[in-house]
Amino acid sequence: DRPSEFSVVSVLRAQLDIPENALGSSGKVYRISMSVSSGNTLDDIDVAFTPSGLSFTPEAKLTLVIIGPVSAEDIESATHIFGDGQIESVETTAVDRKRKTRVVIVVPGFSRYGFDDDGAMSEETEF
Repeated sequence: DRPSEFSVVSVLRAQLDIPENALGSSGKVYRISMSVSSGNTLDDIDVAFTPSGLSFTPEAKLTLVIIGPVSAEDIESATHIFGDGQIESVETTAVDRKRKTRVVIVVPGFSRYGFDDDGAMSEETEF
């Protein structure tokens, strides 16, 4: 864990990288919105995307840069919560760099992504 000088867990930066043609080659334009929440713990991080139901082939990648009382060893995986409530664990890597933790989450599609205090989002999490 990080030194206690950080009392909250904050997302300093969030970036979504979508591979070329991941949404098909129809030329359709999509307006994507992303909302990022932080709080006192890793569990409070929530990344919500719209439009819900959008999927990517190949998968997109979400990069979060986090500061606070958390380290890469605290993050086992992230969880994708679909619009219909279905939950799946998604591939996640995390590394510590200086006083920040960089997390890369594989994004197969939208709705929400986040963690719980054990490093993966729990089914009891309410939005």
